[in-house]
Amino acid sequence: CDHIDEAASKVVSYGVEEIRLQAKEQAQTIRRSAGKLADAVALLEGFQDSRAHLAELRELEHVGDRILHDSVSTLFMARADPLEVIRWKDIHESLEEAMNACEYAANVLEAIVVKNR
Repeated sequence: CDHIDEAASKVVSYGVEEIRLQAKEQAQTIRRSAGKLADAVALLEGFQDSRAHLAELRELEHVGDRILHDSVSTLFMARADPLEVIRWKDIHESLEEAMNACEYAANVLEAIVVKNR
C-alpha cells in the first residue's frame, strides 16, 4: 500500500494531468495481484492449498514487469520532454515496487504453507 500511495503522491506532486495507459494497466495488474494475495491469505486458515493463487500472482508479476519495460521503452522512444520522461519513469517504478511487494508477500505465504504441511 505504501508503494501505491507513493506513486499517487508523485502523480499529484509532479502535476500530472493525464494518466498514461500503461500506468492504468500497471494499476489494474496490482489490483488483480492484491485480490489473488487476499484469496491466498484466506486459505491460510487450516493451511489449505493456495498454490494456484500464488502461481497466478507470480504470473501477474511477470505481466507487471513486461508493462514496466514496455512503458519505459515507449517513454524514451517517443522523444518526449525530458522532464516528462523522468516523472513517468519514476511513477512507473513506484508502481512496479508495489507489484514486487505483492510477489514478496506471496513468497512469505508460500514459506508459511510449506513449513506447516
